[in-house]
Amino acid sequence: MKKLTKNKSSKAENLRAETVIDRSTRVSKQILQDEAEQRELKTERLRKARLEKESGFSGKEPKATSKGMHGKS
Repeated sequence: MKKLTKNKSSKAENLRAETVIDRSTRVSKQILQDEAEQRELKTERLRKARLEKESGFSGKEPKATSKGMHGKS
């Protein structure tokens, strides 16, 4: 007869520990990926705003005022 009881129990413990580690790794990678995507979106938004500011174009028409050249005679 063979003695298999020790090998089976140690394998079961090792597999369980690996799944917990794998799950933690997967979750941490997902969190890092989400943060990187958010950072890229924010960078694109800020870059676009900076370029618009530098070019002098704000995307909006300036307001017409009634005090233009007609205010003084």
